[in-house]
Amino acid sequence: MLRYILIVMFIKYFYCVILGINLRPGIFAENNFELMFILILFYLEYILLDNKINLLNTFLLVCIFILSGSRSGIASLGFLFFMMYGFKFDEKFLIRFSFIILIFAASIFIFIERGQTIAQIDRFKFLMLFLYDIRDWNLMDFLLGSSGALKPLSDFTCNKLFFYELFSHKSDEICYSVAYHSYILRAIFDHGLIGLLFICVFYLYILKLSKFSILQCLNILGVILLNSLSVSAFNNVFVIMAVIFLLGVDRSAGYIKKSK
Repeated sequence: MLRYILIVMFIKYFYCVILGINLRPGIFAENNFELMFILILFYLEYILLDNKINLLNTFLLVCIFILSGSRSGIASLGFLFFMMYGFKFDEKFLIRFSFIILIFAASIFIFIERGQTIAQIDRFKFLMLFLYDIRDWNLMDFLLGSSGALKPLSDFTCNKLFFYELFSHKSDEICYSVAYHSYILRAIFDHGLIGLLFICVFYLYILKLSKFSILQCLNILGVILLNSLSVSAFNNVFVIMAVIFLLGVDRSAGYIKKSK
């Protein structure tokens, strides 16, 4: 199944970029969302193959991520490949490490190619507005989040983010934490560090119940958290579907292997 998904995505991404139809191509939605789906499925395949990769699938996956133009996507890919191969010191270490360096080089190229300084990146702007909104927080606020359920953001932040049209249906002047885009910022603002920690621990718990090793659980969580820096991640239907695949693996067949 993964092979077919990768082929379809590669074809769509390739002709969209080559023909200039869309430099941020996607099949179902913004590619930041769907990229996590195939990345987690790719890692699941790696686990099921006893920590081995399918070369064609790997080639298609890397091409898709590079064509996507997604900075968070290529960062997640680089992280996962580093965790998969960065600590295996054998005769093929230099080859694998060179491949990891190539992925990080691609991420730098994407950053430069999009022609933005750090201050121009929208996620950086969201972070600055988040810091503005929590400037008066005390320790309990950081631990438990903003007082009251679904507290609106400041008028200043809502005005700055008016372009993104993520406002309340009741008023064009009221917006909520979803305007930050980043799930990590949203979770901290609404539920505090304890709420974010609970979500992470919950994911680790259900993955561990499904017989994944601690390292495998942390790798999966790391990929999702990196995606959370940019978009909704944990609140993303594509991530949820990928996690369902992880939890639905036939463990009775003995496919899940311990990470070495």
